[in-house]
Amino acid sequence: MAKVENVVIVTAATALVGYYTYTRLKKKEEEVNVVLFFPDHTIDIFDKNNMGDKIFKTISNLAIDESSSMARMLSFIRSAEKTIDLCLMIFTCNEFAREVLTCRKRGVKVRLVFDYSNVGVSGCQLRNMREGGVFVRGRKQPFLMHHKFAIIDSKLLINGSFNWTGTAVMGNNENVVITNNKNVVNSFNKEYNKLWQKHAPP
Repeated sequence: MAKVENVVIVTAATALVGYYTYTRLKKKEEEVNVVLFFPDHTIDIFDKNNMGDKIFKTISNLAIDESSSMARMLSFIRSAEKTIDLCLMIFTCNEFAREVLTCRKRGVKVRLVFDYSNVGVSGCQLRNMREGGVFVRGRKQPFLMHHKFAIIDSKLLINGSFNWTGTAVMGNNENVVITNNKNVVNSFNKEYNKLWQKHAPP
């Protein structure tokens, strides 16, 4: 009888250790802390005279590619299941617009806060966003709304110096940090909701 009890205890302990190890590994696997740098030199064929207006001609397969910062960034946007909250000073890049609108077409709710001073610049995607069902807000103010971040499903942050423009992809030295750290993401969620209310129509 004692042997049976010992076997049960050992089995239970082994299962507990196994479960603990599994949950730790699963938690570790789910952590996202990615840093991307631009310009993306994997994109070679591009109309450099119309960076804000034209499509990146070499982007034919948008699967994650360790050599392409843009493809990886697009894949994180594509991962959206419920919501995308965009807070962008300027938005002219067709590739990002297409990815966002593709998400919108499959039912993802998209909101965009933008800086009013960039309305009407070459390649501006605001009209496309509105026509595609994106909720858009922006108001005139004395200073710039200078943020460049996106929040995916309220739990994944895409943030950095990177404006969503062709010039940022192809020319500028830029950085993008992607994380699901709860403390960081929650701070950006609060900032986004504050700006969303601030830019509400009068």
